[in-house]
Amino acid sequence: MTITWSAILWAGLVATTLAAASFWLFRTSGLTEFSPSTHLGCMFLGNPRLPPTERLGLLLLFALGSTLLAWLYAALQQRMGAISLGGGALL
Repeated sequence: MTITWSAILWAGLVATTLAAASFWLFRTSGLTEFSPSTHLGCMFLGNPRLPPTERLGLLLLFALGSTLLAWLYAALQQRMGAISLGGGALL
């Protein structure tokens, strides 16, 4: 079974959106202070308190999560043999 690029991009976009939404929910409810978008933005802009830092981090999070990470996940699934729910849960 082959995986098309559109399926990889769609799965990456959905997974990244769900992860970003869950971190936003945890931050607003006070369960954590961790923000992946702020951490990614701080790699390029030094001050985490600036609004452009969070915006750049969110842009990077969606760009990398929808393309590179999703492609790596699909490549690992194919190397494990068959693409299956069990293999995805194992990863």
